[in-house]
Amino acid sequence: MIRLDPATASLAAPPAVPAWALAASTVSSDADAAFQAGAALGALDTLARAQAAWAGAWRQRLALKCAAASMRLAGRAEDEAALRDAWQLCPSGADPGPAGAIFGAWRQLALQPPAVGADRLAKVAEMLGLAWDDEALADLRTKIEDVAGSRRQAPLAAAAIAAHVVAVRPDAELFGWWLADLVLAQGLRWPRPLPLLMTQAFGPAFRTDGGGGKRIRPGEKGFERAAKPPQCDALCRHSSRLASFADGVVGSI
Repeated sequence: MIRLDPATASLAAPPAVPAWALAASTVSSDADAAFQAGAALGALDTLARAQAAWAGAWRQRLALKCAAASMRLAGRAEDEAALRDAWQLCPSGADPGPAGAIFGAWRQLALQPPAVGADRLAKVAEMLGLAWDDEALADLRTKIEDVAGSRRQAPLAAAAIAAHVVAVRPDAELFGWWLADLVLAQGLRWPRPLPLLMTQAFGPAFRTDGGGGKRIRPGEKGFERAAKPPQCDALCRHSSRLASFADGVVGSI
């Protein structure tokens, strides 16, 4: 659980994405995409740094949405309600099952600072149902540090680590998406990551032919542009929905 400092916790309403950034349904150029993505990132940055009374519930909601999106990638059928039950109804110390463990990995991402340690990587890989040896995890940690320390824009660094994971382990795409959110948070210097990118993995921005074709996996042509973060207009609208959700939490307190 995220515990807030009562002296600094705030009930202030969350920021909203400017209406002009939401006006267009499509973008016609990279410049338009960057302009809208910048507006959305500005709102998300404020949300990511918020020490607000609704912050903990909001982050848990994001983790649940990413876990639900992960089920399709993992070949499972659990929805948000089933995932919530798998986690909340599991006795302390008991195995929550494969779906519950994946949800737990996203919860961990939302609750902890975006640091990378060998033990953490090993634990997350296990929760995602992946077997990685110590040497491979050490190499992965080095790659994460190299990418995060590069001069790439944070969204491109996030795309790069996802692509690297899939190149090394094609069966570990889910881990790549998890790490992409972590690297994005490192690049933007957020105190904790926001589970976001996985929810877009099957969306139109990550598909060929203008959103109606084949899914673009990490590392494939067009992936980096789609991951600018997480794709212009969709990000603007997504962050606006997040702000509305957070506002609803504020109203219920």
